[in-house]
Amino acid sequence: MKKTVGLILAAGLTLLGLAACKPEPTVTPSITLSVAPTTLSLQVGSTETVTATVAPSGTEVTWTSSDESVATVAGGVVTAVKAGKATITAKAGEKTATCEVTVTEAPVQYSITLSDEILSIEAGSTATLTATVLPEGTPVQWGSTNEEVATVEGGVISALVPGTATITASAGTITAQCIVTVTEKVVIDDGEGIAIDLCESNNGWQTSGELVLDMENKTQGGASLSTTMTEGDQVQIIFQKPFETPVDASSIDYDKAVLSMDVWFEDVTKLNLGGNLEASQFEISSNENNDQDEVSWPVSEWNIKNGWNHIELRFKGAKTNDQINMAQIKRIRWYHAAKIGSTTIKIDDIRIVEREPEDQGEGVAIDLCESTAGWQSEGELTLDMENKVQGGASISTNLEQGKVIIFQKPFETPVDASSINIDKAVLSMDVWFEDVTKLNLGGNLEASQFEISSNAEPDQEEVSWPVSEWNIQNGWNHLELRFKGAKTNGQINMSQIRRIRWYHVANIGATTIKLDNIRIVERDASSTEKPSDPGAVYITHCEDVTGWEHVASLGLDMDNHQEGKACLSASAPGPFVWIFNLENTVDCSSITKEKGHLSFDIYVSNAAGMKLNDGNGQIEISSTTKDDDAEYCWDIKSLNLKDGWNHIDLPLSTASVSGGEPNMAAINHFRFYHVGWETDSPVAVKLDNIRMRNLGQ
Repeated sequence: MKKTVGLILAAGLTLLGLAACKPEPTVTPSITLSVAPTTLSLQVGSTETVTATVAPSGTEVTWTSSDESVATVAGGVVTAVKAGKATITAKAGEKTATCEVTVTEAPVQYSITLSDEILSIEAGSTATLTATVLPEGTPVQWGSTNEEVATVEGGVISALVPGTATITASAGTITAQCIVTVTEKVVIDDGEGIAIDLCESNNGWQTSGELVLDMENKTQGGASLSTTMTEGDQVQIIFQKPFETPVDASSIDYDKAVLSMDVWFEDVTKLNLGGNLEASQFEISSNENNDQDEVSWPVSEWNIKNGWNHIELRFKGAKTNDQINMAQIKRIRWYHAAKIGSTTIKIDDIRIVEREPEDQGEGVAIDLCESTAGWQSEGELTLDMENKVQGGASISTNLEQGKVIIFQKPFETPVDASSINIDKAVLSMDVWFEDVTKLNLGGNLEASQFEISSNAEPDQEEVSWPVSEWNIQNGWNHLELRFKGAKTNGQINMSQIRRIRWYHVANIGATTIKLDNIRIVERDASSTEKPSDPGAVYITHCEDVTGWEHVASLGLDMDNHQEGKACLSASAPGPFVWIFNLENTVDCSSITKEKGHLSFDIYVSNAAGMKLNDGNGQIEISSTTKDDDAEYCWDIKSLNLKDGWNHIDLPLSTASVSGGEPNMAAINHFRFYHVGWETDSPVAVKLDNIRMRNLGQ
């Protein structure tokens, strides 16, 4: 029994000992995790840190974003990428914590700076402001606080009149500004003669209309003066200025003095609503009072047109009220006493310049037709400053039917032409006709006579020529009338030329005639006129541009020609197209196809430059005014032109025929064209002596 108990005790002790020797189990610590903040609002591009609190300390935390296109996270630092929502998750072990992130667009941060904050600009000038803006490309809005002083467009400031204005530039919600001071313009005149007024300011100017400065439509400097007139039939002042300080123009020789200015018209017809353009006068004076110590000109002498007109008015021979003092110019005035319509007129660059009254032409100038002073006509007499042969103008008369005196001028001071040998003396002048048929309505062209005399009385000491000798045509005609052999009444005194007269006692139709460049020159008895071809039928002598069409400006060359008194001349860097339509047909029926030739003379200054061998042109003659109809034609490359004058004979037998054979009894069309070429400099081409003839007879 004791043994059994002992065994049991021993076994129990053994178990207890074994139990006492067994290791205790490992316990894993509990993890806690939280983040702060749990919500976050960010703007695109900004960052914010989310802090994770974790226990046990040192436990690894990992970060993730539910939408990295909206927000990214690294080590708890959240970066906003674009507008939207994302969940930022922190994880430690199995524990997670989140932060809800809302991303919004960042407001645009504008900035703007100007290249200048203060500017001083002369009236009539411009200056440019440069704006630097962020973000780049942001539109800039410009403005001015005083647009009467200065305006701005795209940063370009236009200074109008003296004063102050603030120029603003705005980008988004940000504005920058520049203080602009406009000063009186300092005018430095480097023009010719004496500047009376350069029209750079309206100070001192008066008008019955609305006066403004126009800095866009001008001829020089920074501006012109502009007035807008309202309709009325009372006397109105178009422009007037009394000078506080007189202008000294005493350096200008009165005998050579010319008032030079530029005038712009919106509608010239509005000046003449009352039918009396003579009532519009321009005056310059050395007296403060009207109609004293002044020189004046009627607007009728200006030959004005819509747009800008450059006007030059000679003092000598103009209407005067007493003697102007050139050292004390005190006033200019332009008034209009006839009815005027609503219209705008501008003026610019008023000055007095010197112009030589004599031209540099040959012989003795009798009258250069630069002024109507002293001239008489039974028509309406005006100066034409556009349609002229030389100098600044021609004299024009608009005749009514039945009038007698076409032109007449008695000279206050006789002209001395004694240097001219009367045996070689030639009266040289240029005459323009609107319609020569109107001179011969009565069937008696002999009754139209031109006279030059050394006596103030008609039909004494004179030489005269019937118009029938002139071989005139419509347009300009250069006339040379020899004294020797002409009709005379007594002996003319060449040292005392006192009168010229052109009268017409036959019935005359309503028409316009112009006269220019009257002089007496010497010509040897053989004359410089080159003879015509006596056996030819002439298409044209090429002594008048009438009837011709050309792509370039067409003129006459009276020095370098082959026949008669002149040739046609043109200059262009590209295509030539000469077309001549005859007013009356030419009967060439005597010219046969077997022996007939089209003959003419042509001058070219640069045959190689015209690329004539390209064959891109033709010579044509026809009995219709239609191209390629009833015509003979030749390829231009067949001419084989060289530099200088070329005499051309084109056999009719070698011509191509286009649209049928021409009617040789009624030739009325000539065409020379060459296209498809161009040079760096103009090529001169002249045509002369176009005729049909039979060769080999």
